[in-house]
This record gives sequence, structure tokens and C-alpha cells, in this order.
Amino acid sequence: MPPFRFTHGMRGSSGMSTEHESGQGGASADARPEVSVIIVSWNTLDLVLDCIESIHRETVSDHEIILIDNASADGTAEVIAQRHPEVRLIANQDNRGFAAANNQGIEIAQGRLVLLLNPDTVILEGAIDRSIEKIDSDDGIGVLGCQVWETPDRIQLTSFRFEGVATVLESSLGLTRLVNRLPWFETAYYVNWDRRSDRDVEVVSGMFMLVPRDVIDRTGSLDERFFIYAEEADLCWRVRQIGLKNHFWCGARIMHLDGGSKSTEQIRPRMHVQMLKSKLQFIRKNRGVISHALCWLIITIGLLIRWVGVGVLSLLRGREKDRKRCRVWFGGLRWLLTGATPD
Repeated sequence: MPPFRFTHGMRGSSGMSTEHESGQGGASADARPEVSVIIVSWNTLDLVLDCIESIHRETVSDHEIILIDNASADGTAEVIAQRHPEVRLIANQDNRGFAAANNQGIEIAQGRLVLLLNPDTVILEGAIDRSIEKIDSDDGIGVLGCQVWETPDRIQLTSFRFEGVATVLESSLGLTRLVNRLPWFETAYYVNWDRRSDRDVEVVSGMFMLVPRDVIDRTGSLDERFFIYAEEADLCWRVRQIGLKNHFWCGARIMHLDGGSKSTEQIRPRMHVQMLKSKLQFIRKNRGVISHALCWLIITIGLLIRWVGVGVLSLLRGREKDRKRCRVWFGGLRWLLTGATPD
């Protein structure tokens, strides 16, 4: 039997967004909210509506919701302003990227805690309230993540290690099964851990990151050079640098719709290139130029092997899925070798 019941409703709307800020937070006007929930959206209107409603439904603590819309073409800003005037809305005229948009929210956030939350998530069973209690109980926690479910019967393998030569070797050359047999080696995504127990991790996954405001004041906000991807890893790196821990806690849980695939259907080769760019940027910033050069070489070799191998298979099998993967990998190779970004 599924551990909980979940219903997802789809809605439709249209309209264009303009830059403005409107609405008030969920807390009373004269009281500082316990938590500021910051959501960045881009063409995910139906998901954002469900996310906002789940926050209100499942959260007793005083809270404000700040939505930053990155120039969606689906009328997100217009619909949210109409249906949820309590949401503090910033509608950007262009897509400023995930890190920069979150920083817009952090800048105006009034809560003593800040929750960075993906738009394709649904709060379950008072997850925000539970997480507030947990982080308040341990002043050594700098970032708190929770248990994430892809479906009502499958937990998503969230949290991962900082990128470096070892993790890039594992992921680029498909060595996870091999290194999984080595008891002394911690795989890039902690594959031997079922996420049914609590533990400190290197990186708390970015779909749910609860951070005390005073920690952000010490570490600084997200690095806006990361347009998307690796910005949460960079923040977690800085949290560890000031002596705090990044902690996964299974005492609270959320739903991440289809493991995030509903909001990433828009991904094309250009987004794959952005992922590679952010990964290498993190390594250069935090690991140094030698590690960066080694990782660039490993990633390039790995993509070349995959592109050639699956390309041959696509000719033999004629599957469109193989051809799509080849186009993504070719876009990555082209960027690595020439710096050209896919259209």
C-alpha cells in the first residue's frame, strides 16, 4: 500500500507577465514570519498553483511565499497575482536564471528561515513545520533537506557529493556499478543509502533547502554565475567552510512530481550544455584549475564514447530515443571543444 495519498490537479491559463511586485506574505503584517518560502518558476503554472496551495494547506507556522517568475510565456505571473494576492510576486521581463531569481527572493525575504523550494513539489504532512522544528533543535545544521518522493511508493535519491575528479570519473565513464562494490568508496549519489535514515551529506538537493537567514548572511547568497545547476552545491560548500553541516532528515517529506521530469520536459541540448558548464564552473571555483582540466578531459572522453556507441546503435535499431540522446551528447561535445552553445 502507498505510504500516503496524493492527488494532482491540472489547470490551464494564458497571458503574459510584466515586471511588478504585489501581495503580502502569509504572516501577519506586524510579525516577522517564521519562514520565507521562495519559489522560482518558468512556464510551470499548473505545478506552481499546486505547490502554493500545498504550502498553505500543510503549514501552520507563520510563513510568506515569494514567487519569482522568470518571464514565463504561460501567464504564470498574471494568474498568481489574480488567484493568490497573498503571494509576494516578482515577474521578471527576462529569464535571469535560477540562482539570480532566488537571490531576488532572498533579498526581500522577511523570515528568520529561508526555504528554497522547486515549483514542481508538493508539501506533505506538515513538512515545513516539521523541518522548522528539526533545524531549531540542532544549531549545527546550516542547510536541511527532507525526504523526497517521486511517486507515492518510490523515494527519490536526493543529496549527492561535491563534484570533483572522482565523481566525474564515476558518472562520465559509467563506473557506478563498479565502485559500488568498493566498501571504502562513497559513490557520487550515495547509491547504497535508501534515504530512510538521517545523515549528514555533502550537498542537499536544491528542490527543498531550509536555511537560517543568519547562515545566508554569513555565507552570502547564491552565486549568480551559475545560471542553473550546481548553485545549491556551491552554497553547501560555503556552509561547510564556516563549520556547519548539510543534513538530510527523513522526518519530513515532499512530493517531487515524477522526480522532476514534469518541469524538465523543456530541457534540450542547450540545457545539457548548461549542466556541463555549471559542473565545470563549480570544480574550477572550488577545486582549482588542475582538477578543472582533468574533469574537462574526462567529461569529453566520456561523451565521445557515448555519442559514438549510441550513434552506432541508433543506426542499427532506428530508435528515436537513441537519436535524441546523441543530439544532446553532440551538443555537449561541441560546446566542450568549441564553446558553441546549441540553438
